[in-house]
Amino acid sequence: RRITFIPTTLHRLLTASEINDLWDKESYQDALWSALKAHDIEAERQVEIQEGGERYVADFVIPCPGGPLIIMCGARPRLDAGNVLHFTVEELTGATAGCIDHIRAALERTERAAGRNT
Repeated sequence: RRITFIPTTLHRLLTASEINDLWDKESYQDALWSALKAHDIEAERQVEIQEGGERYVADFVIPCPGGPLIIMCGARPRLDAGNVLHFTVEELTGATAGCIDHIRAALERTERAAGRNT
């Protein structure tokens, strides 16, 4: 994907191990990003998605064999697709382990569904 500008800090720039570490977002998103990395779940941040004529920016996208798993954080309009997980700020603040459990379960469902379709 093409990136033209990322608002970040000097500290993030100097300590980033990958481009996704540069985004300076809300701390609850940073907590989930750190948890994803700690659990070796590869994800992309701030990905523009176009589905069914709608265009939006997903907070996180995890590539999966059966299609991407999209993670939306905070108080945004809910998307009613089976491949979208929604987490509130309250769920993300201090409870990222529970969010990781939900993400792992969704990844397993996606892998099983992809296995059935091959």
